[in-house]
Amino acid sequence: MNLLLLKLLLLSLICITALACVSVAYESRALATELMRLKLAEQDLTTRWGQLLLEESALGSLPRVEAESGRLASMRAPQSSDLVVLHP
Repeated sequence: MNLLLLKLLLLSLICITALACVSVAYESRALATELMRLKLAEQDLTTRWGQLLLEESALGSLPRVEAESGRLASMRAPQSSDLVVLHP
């Protein structure tokens, strides 16, 4: 009787261990999939950040600022006749 109980106990422990292994393998695959999704999102965000930096540098360039200031506020660079030189 004791031998039968011992065999049943070992069989149940083996089944529990097998189910735990399956559960851990499934969770590991799910986490690996999530990690890959997050890495792809990181690459997309890095690419977008680079594009935004390029756009910022293009919009802030001196020729563009000069053109926009002339168009929006009627500003212009001073002519040599507009300059006044002061000598101490």
